[in-house]
Amino acid sequence: MPESSARTSILSQPLIHFVAMGALVFAVHAVWQRVQPRRSADAPLVVSAATVEALRSGLARDLGHAPSTTELESAVDAYVDRELLYREARRLGLGDGDPIVRRRLIQKMQMVHEATDGRPLPTDDELRAFVIANPKRFSDVPRVAFDQLFFSSRTRSDAPGDAVAVLATLHDGTSESAGLGDPFVHGRRFEGRSRADVAAAFGADFANALFEAAPGSWQVIESAYGTHLVRLDDAPRLQSPSFESVRNRARADLLEQRKAEARVSALERLRHEDAWEVRWP
Repeated sequence: MPESSARTSILSQPLIHFVAMGALVFAVHAVWQRVQPRRSADAPLVVSAATVEALRSGLARDLGHAPSTTELESAVDAYVDRELLYREARRLGLGDGDPIVRRRLIQKMQMVHEATDGRPLPTDDELRAFVIANPKRFSDVPRVAFDQLFFSSRTRSDAPGDAVAVLATLHDGTSESAGLGDPFVHGRRFEGRSRADVAAAFGADFANALFEAAPGSWQVIESAYGTHLVRLDDAPRLQSPSFESVRNRARADLLEQRKAEARVSALERLRHEDAWEVRWP
């Protein structure tokens, strides 16, 4: 019998079909048994009212108007689809050994350990103590103290001329500075300000002119806001800044320090609670 005829005869036998079908069923059953127990162990997927509200707010922000019922239902359906795919990927271990997934999970845990939500912000007493304990951090550049009178270029037709007129009365002693000038958003009195602090409030040109000005007398300095009469107390020098001028930076630095301390504390706890070893070569 030709070889091709023999092969055809064998493949046409019912017993061969039965064995092949049995093997296929066995393989499918084995795969199902690996997946099914873990699937049944998962908690049911529940889309909470808070999640729906978050989806509604996100849609309103993206669309520019309150979402319709259909739009919201579509967003919820998409959320369910994403969550189901995420759960299935976890069951199949698709993220195992993936360096990108691993890095993201490590970053997420670091953020969890550093989180300050719900914790009280530092009090002013704590911030003052932090500033005192770190003098170099807050007194590493020359600082100045000064008064300024503001003449707005928006509300005055000739702000520089008005400033010069007032300057003459201040120089000859016929006028006191109290009550002169226009209201200024950053105030009138400034203490313990660095060149960067002054530049942030008035602009770089104003800061450069101020730090080169002679102390003790009133003089005209322009800023992006208008014209100022400025009197510098003393020449720029290293000095302890006022607490008001460094409060925000002190708060940011202290919170960052606390985050670092939280990271170290969490890692120390994990090293203590979890079993681990290093097998050196």
